Amino acid sequence: MAREGFISLKEVAQECGVSVSAVSLALRNSPKISAAQRRNIQRLAQRIGYRRDPRISELMVHLRKTRKSRSH
Repeated sequence: MAREGFISLKEVAQECGVSVSAVSLALRNSPKISAAQRRNIQRLAQRIGYRRDPRISELMVHLRKTRKSRSH
């Protein structure tokens, strides 16, 4: 359950009928999902009031940069 005043990725995903990872990718403008799907998710997230937590965003950027690639 989301903290009061915050909308979680999970809540956005439930509203869109997609996975949490699809929402995460869409909000980061990843080409791993279609442009149409990204726009739909971004619009809905904005409509329901989703806002990124800057501290979590900063942490996730760090983790993604330092994580070793899984592909060989």
